[in-house]
Amino acid sequence: MYLGLTKNYLAEDANAQYLIAKQGTADNQALKSGAAAANQLGVVSQPGDIVAGERMDVVLLGEAEVRCAGAIAAGRSFTADADGKAVLATTGQRAAGIVLETGAADRIVPCIVAPHTAA
Repeated sequence: MYLGLTKNYLAEDANAQYLIAKQGTADNQALKSGAAAANQLGVVSQPGDIVAGERMDVVLLGEAEVRCAGAIAAGRSFTADADGKAVLATTGQRAAGIVLETGAADRIVPCIVAPHTAA
């Protein structure tokens, strides 16, 4: 049985499925995550492209799929780059989760969303 946690947010800016979202400027609002943002929420699961003012689902905890910006080995922690894509998290950075398959530029891979500090 899979028990994940997905929450619906109001998009404050353009976003898209498989990108990483961060807390917005107000409660129940989200933005596309910037590079290694300390306030990352999770991975957008709402299909398609999202424009500002639309609603979007964000996986906060559990299984999801994330778009990679470059190489990330399976089992490694990921954070966001400036475009909201997954990149390898370095020690001490806020990580959004762990990739379950090896990632490459623009490859969508399964992941576990589990915010933590990368070791």
